[in-house]
This record gives sequence, structure tokens and C-alpha cells, in this order.
Amino acid sequence: MKELTLFVRRKNKARLWKRLLIASKFWWGSSEEKGRKIYWAKWEKLAEEKEKGGLGFKDIHDFNLALIAKQIWRVLTEPTLLMSKVIKGKYFPVGDFFSSQPHSYDSWMWRCWLKAKEVIRLGARLSVGGDNNFRIWNSPWLPKFPSFLPDYVHRDGNGPIWVKELLNDEGNEWNKDLVCTSFSKRDAELILSLPLSQNRGNSKLIWHHNKKGHYTVKSAYEAIRLFKQIQIGTPESSDANKGRKKMWRSTWKLNIKNKLKHFLWKCINDILPTSTHLIQRGIKMDDICCLCGCEVETPEHLFFQCSRAQDIWKMAPVKWTNHPEKKNHLKIGG
Repeated sequence: MKELTLFVRRKNKARLWKRLLIASKFWWGSSEEKGRKIYWAKWEKLAEEKEKGGLGFKDIHDFNLALIAKQIWRVLTEPTLLMSKVIKGKYFPVGDFFSSQPHSYDSWMWRCWLKAKEVIRLGARLSVGGDNNFRIWNSPWLPKFPSFLPDYVHRDGNGPIWVKELLNDEGNEWNKDLVCTSFSKRDAELILSLPLSQNRGNSKLIWHHNKKGHYTVKSAYEAIRLFKQIQIGTPESSDANKGRKKMWRSTWKLNIKNKLKHFLWKCINDILPTSTHLIQRGIKMDDICCLCGCEVETPEHLFFQCSRAQDIWKMAPVKWTNHPEKKNHLKIGG
């Protein structure tokens, strides 16, 4: 447990960056004789999924939070365990985990758990079909990431308060008229699409990002990454993102050697060690193409405009007739 929670503590941030530096040195290459090599892309870029333009490396901080949240999930979903009873009795004897607040006397383990609380919020919601004895407006129960709460619709105060009030008298079907008049159109459609379980026990906590409702570190890590994308304003469903995903999937599925795929990744992300890029990194050198000696060596010149490159394209079985706009540049997506 101590290893899992290592990177959350503030005083261990330096250790996190040290491990990231080791990983970066391993990937980009370094030696004691020649020193550190050039890091051509940020670690955040490498940590993106392959279909989003990265290399699929794990962000250590986010992955660590997902690991910690797995321990929290076990306590929340298995309250009869001895460990769950001890932790509840010590840290939140009154109320629940989500309402618990940090204190100066908290142990390092509990502080780490509180840091990972938001990870649980990104996927935990209540199942519908048990006793449904939970509030509509402040309980996470709708399959709507990331809040899982219905949009508030102003009523005269006589509307439903508990989820069980949204069912018919038998409690086996939704009251469609009441649902449609009490919620926005989008939320009403989500509610009516929820199947009602025949189990009359207590409503239980389920994990939204898994079909069976089970917590997995992989799905939690993906939820963290997706939430960060939403925060910076890059929605997953935008047309531009769909187009880039399709392009990257096609690139990684090419029937060529992996080193050539990695070379294509560098080309598309414009991080090739050409003269212009090296000069931008502070290396003193001539920026003229070393092959033709006529123009500045940019990626476009090196692969398309250079006389040597044009001779090779003439021999290659590639026709640019239908794609003249892509003939002279490498920026096909990203």
C-alpha cells in the first residue's frame, strides 16, 4: 500500500519527477559520456493513447490514483469486511466516505485516499431497481458522465424527491408521464432507458465505466484521462477528434515494421531532427539541405521538395493525382 500511495504525498513529488525522468531518458536515450539527448515531445504527449496521437505510455500520477481508488472501492462495496469496518470506524464513523473531510491528524494513507476521492466520483453511481430509496437531485444515479446527476428543472415544490416515486404503483416500470414532465428531454430518455432490476434489496454502488459494474484500474485510468480532456475543452465526440482517431488507427495497423510506424509518428507530429528543428533547439549548424544544398532543410523539403526526394517519388508506386493537396506536406492529422 505504501508504494501505491507514494506519489500522492506532496513531499514525494520529487520522486515522481525522478521516475518520469528515468522513463524519458530510457525512451529518448542518454549516456554518461554524451549526456542527455533531445526530448522531442512532452511526456503528456507520450502518455496519450495511440489512437489520439500518443504512444500509450501511462501517466504515473493518474495511474497511481486509479490504483489507490481500487482500495477505496473495495471498502465502499464490501462494508462487511474487517478492513472496511476499521477504516469507517476510524475515519468516518458518522456519514459516508464522500462527505469526510481532511484533518491535521490524519495518517498519510488516509490523506492519499482523500486525494483519490475524485477518481471514485468519476465512475461511482447507484444502481436502479432495488429499493430505489435515494434522492433524485443529489445522488449519482444517471448514466451521464461525469456528474451522474440530472439537470435541475425548476418546479413548484410538489415534484418527486425520491427515485422510487418515479415508478408505477407496482414498482416494476417507470411512470413515463411523470418522468417526461419532471426532467429535461435528455435526462428523461436516459431514465426511461434504464432497466429495472427485479432484486428488491438495497440499491448498490456500481462502476459506470464497466459493463458489469465492477471497478477496474484500466477503466478508472481512462476516466481520469477523459475527464481531463473535457476540462480543457476537447470533447471525445467532436468530428475533428473522430477523424484523427481514424487516421491514427490506420497508421498503427499498417503492415510494416514497428520502427517505421514510430518514424511515421514522428513525421505526423513534426518532431523529426531536421536542421530547422535542431536550430530551434539551440544547436548551431547550417540549415541548408545536405542533399541538394539549395534550400532550407524542413520536413516538407526533405521528403517532397528536395530534388533527390522527387527522383525517389518518381520511382515509387504512388500516385498523387487524387490528393494534390497532400503532395507537399506531412501535416495529415494529429
